[in-house]
Amino acid sequence: NGGFQVIEGRLETAGPGILRYKSEAFSGDFVASNQGLGLFLQAVENFAYDSIRIDLDGQSGDQIEIALHIDGKNPDLYGGTPFELNLSVSGRLDEIFRRSLETFRVPDAVRERIQELESR
Repeated sequence: NGGFQVIEGRLETAGPGILRYKSEAFSGDFVASNQGLGLFLQAVENFAYDSIRIDLDGQSGDQIEIALHIDGKNPDLYGGTPFELNLSVSGRLDEIFRRSLETFRVPDAVRERIQELESR
């Protein structure tokens, strides 16, 4: 019916690598009040991972579970002490994603300019 189902799916890296993420969106009092988030954001600024694994289970229109597991270290944090980053999310994730895409609209001026260029 145009949907999908993933049963015990797994995506995994073939080897080690570097993960770098720095966001200006998370700052100030919000991060200061959430010690775990602050540590996570520091870690992923320069995270040398040994492995990344994503486990998926579920089907569209129903509960979907996603578990992210990253092993490694940030050589700039706590003397390069190894640690694990784990994140689990579950719910009707396909609907959340679909609705977030529906809210994205190309501004009229941009759409008109694209159509103008395509008609040339």
